[in-house]
Amino acid sequence: MSLEQMVGRFLGMVGHNMHSRDAQNRFQHSPLTITKGFHKALDALLLLYSEFVKPPAETVPGHIGHDWDKIRYVNDMRGAIDGTHIEAQIPAKLQVPFRNQKGTISQNVLAGCTLDMDFVYPLPGWGGSANDSRVLEQAMVHDFP
Repeated sequence: MSLEQMVGRFLGMVGHNMHSRDAQNRFQHSPLTITKGFHKALDALLLLYSEFVKPPAETVPGHIGHDWDKIRYVNDMRGAIDGTHIEAQIPAKLQVPFRNQKGTISQNVLAGCTLDMDFVYPLPGWGGSANDSRVLEQAMVHDFP
Protein backbone atom coordinates (compact mmCIF):
# COMPACT_ATOMS: atom_id res chain seq x y z
CA MET A 1 0.00 0.00 0.00
CA SER A 2 1.46 3.42 -0.96
CA LEU A 3 1.87 6.30 1.48
CA GLU A 4 -0.77 8.29 -0.42
CA GLN A 5 -3.27 5.44 -0.01
CA MET A 6 -2.47 5.12 3.71
CA VAL A 7 -2.93 8.87 4.29
CA GLY A 8 -6.12 8.90 2.22
CA ARG A 9 -7.57 6.01 4.18
CA PHE A 10 -6.44 7.57 7.47
CA LEU A 11 -8.16 10.86 6.60
CA GLY A 12 -11.27 8.99 5.48
CA MET A 13 -11.41 7.04 8.73
CA VAL A 14 -10.82 10.06 10.94
CA GLY A 15 -13.02 12.43 8.94
CA HIS A 16 -15.98 10.06 8.92
CA ASN A 17 -15.47 8.59 12.40
CA MET A 18 -15.05 5.18 10.78
CA HIS A 19 -14.36 2.12 12.89
CA SER A 20 -11.72 -0.38 11.80
CA ARG A 21 -14.39 -2.91 10.81
CA ASP A 22 -16.10 -0.31 8.60
CA ALA A 23 -12.75 0.55 6.98
CA GLN A 24 -12.08 -3.14 6.31
CA ASN A 25 -15.38 -3.42 4.44
CA ARG A 26 -15.02 -0.10 2.64
CA PHE A 27 -11.42 -0.57 1.47
CA GLN A 28 -11.53 -4.39 1.19
CA HIS A 29 -8.40 -5.04 3.27
CA SER A 30 -7.62 -7.25 6.24
CA PRO A 31 -7.75 -5.92 9.80
CA LEU A 32 -3.96 -6.05 10.04
CA THR A 33 -3.49 -4.04 6.82
CA ILE A 34 -5.98 -1.38 7.94
CA THR A 35 -4.43 -1.08 11.41
CA LYS A 36 -0.83 -0.97 10.17
CA GLY A 37 -1.70 1.60 7.51
CA PHE A 38 -3.58 3.75 10.02
CA HIS A 39 -0.66 3.77 12.47
CA LYS A 40 1.95 4.43 9.76
CA ALA A 41 -0.05 7.42 8.48
CA LEU A 42 -0.56 8.68 12.03
CA ASP A 43 3.17 8.41 12.76
CA ALA A 44 3.95 10.29 9.52
CA LEU A 45 1.52 13.08 10.38
CA LEU A 46 2.89 13.35 13.92
CA LEU A 47 6.34 14.06 12.45
CA LEU A 48 4.83 17.27 11.02
CA TYR A 49 3.45 18.35 14.40
CA SER A 50 6.36 20.56 15.46
CA GLU A 51 6.44 22.30 12.07
CA PHE A 52 2.75 23.17 11.87
CA VAL A 53 1.60 23.40 15.49
CA LYS A 54 3.01 26.36 17.37
CA PRO A 55 2.47 27.07 21.07
CA PRO A 56 0.35 30.12 21.84
CA ALA A 57 2.06 33.46 22.37
CA GLU A 58 2.78 34.29 25.99
CA THR A 59 1.76 37.91 25.60
CA VAL A 60 -1.48 39.47 26.73
CA PRO A 61 -3.70 40.45 23.76
CA GLY A 62 -3.91 44.15 22.98
CA HIS A 63 -7.63 44.47 23.70
CA ILE A 64 -7.00 43.23 27.25
CA GLY A 65 -3.56 44.77 27.75
CA HIS A 66 -4.92 48.30 27.43
CA ASP A 67 -7.69 47.78 29.99
CA TRP A 68 -6.11 48.29 33.43
CA ASP A 69 -9.12 46.78 35.20
CA LYS A 70 -8.68 43.46 33.35
CA ILE A 71 -4.90 43.23 33.09
CA ARG A 72 -4.42 42.52 36.79
CA TYR A 73 -6.50 39.33 36.45
CA VAL A 74 -4.80 37.91 33.37
CA ASN A 75 -1.21 39.11 33.69
CA ASP A 76 0.21 35.63 34.40
CA MET A 77 -2.46 33.64 32.56
CA ARG A 78 -1.88 31.86 29.23
CA GLY A 79 -5.44 30.76 28.59
CA ALA A 80 -8.50 29.07 29.99
CA ILE A 81 -10.12 25.64 29.98
CA ASP A 82 -13.74 24.65 30.24
CA GLY A 83 -15.96 21.72 29.48
CA THR A 84 -19.03 21.67 27.30
CA HIS A 85 -21.52 19.13 26.05
CA ILE A 86 -21.82 18.65 22.30
CA GLU A 87 -24.66 16.67 20.80
CA ALA A 88 -23.53 13.26 19.55
CA GLN A 89 -24.99 10.57 17.34
CA ILE A 90 -24.10 7.22 18.83
CA PRO A 91 -25.39 3.74 17.87
CA ALA A 92 -28.24 2.69 20.17
CA LYS A 93 -26.27 -0.12 21.83
CA LEU A 94 -23.49 2.32 22.88
CA GLN A 95 -25.66 5.25 24.07
CA VAL A 96 -25.77 4.56 27.82
CA PRO A 97 -22.54 6.38 28.84
CA PHE A 98 -23.33 9.26 26.46
CA ARG A 99 -26.71 10.10 28.01
CA ASN A 100 -26.20 13.27 30.07
CA GLN A 101 -28.13 14.52 33.10
CA LYS A 102 -30.68 16.23 30.81
CA GLY A 103 -31.44 12.90 29.11
CA THR A 104 -29.93 13.80 25.73
CA ILE A 105 -27.03 12.06 23.97
CA SER A 106 -23.85 14.16 24.08
CA GLN A 107 -20.07 14.15 24.40
CA ASN A 108 -18.38 15.90 27.28
CA VAL A 109 -15.60 17.91 25.60
CA LEU A 110 -12.79 19.70 27.45
CA ALA A 111 -11.41 22.65 25.50
CA GLY A 112 -8.49 24.96 26.15
CA CYS A 113 -8.16 28.36 24.49
CA THR A 114 -5.83 31.34 24.53
CA LEU A 115 -6.85 34.80 25.71
CA ASP A 116 -7.45 35.60 22.02
CA MET A 117 -10.07 32.82 22.03
CA ASP A 118 -8.08 30.50 19.76
CA PHE A 119 -8.65 26.84 20.58
CA VAL A 120 -5.36 25.12 21.37
CA TYR A 121 -6.46 21.94 23.15
CA PRO A 122 -9.58 19.84 22.54
CA LEU A 123 -10.27 16.59 24.40
CA PRO A 124 -13.44 15.06 22.88
CA GLY A 125 -14.92 11.61 23.13
CA TRP A 126 -16.05 11.40 26.73
CA GLY A 127 -19.60 10.27 27.32
CA GLY A 128 -22.10 12.91 28.42
CA SER A 129 -22.45 11.19 31.80
CA ALA A 130 -18.71 11.66 32.54
CA ASN A 131 -17.99 14.10 35.36
CA ASP A 132 -15.97 17.21 34.41
CA SER A 133 -13.40 16.49 37.11
CA ARG A 134 -12.81 13.00 35.70
CA VAL A 135 -12.24 14.40 32.20
CA LEU A 136 -9.84 17.03 33.58
CA GLU A 137 -7.96 14.41 35.58
CA GLN A 138 -7.53 12.28 32.47
CA ALA A 139 -6.26 15.28 30.52
CA MET A 140 -3.75 16.21 33.21
CA VAL A 141 -2.45 12.67 33.61
CA HIS A 142 -2.22 11.65 29.96
CA ASP A 143 -2.76 14.41 27.43
CA PHE A 144 -1.79 17.91 28.55
CA PRO A 145 1.43 19.08 26.91
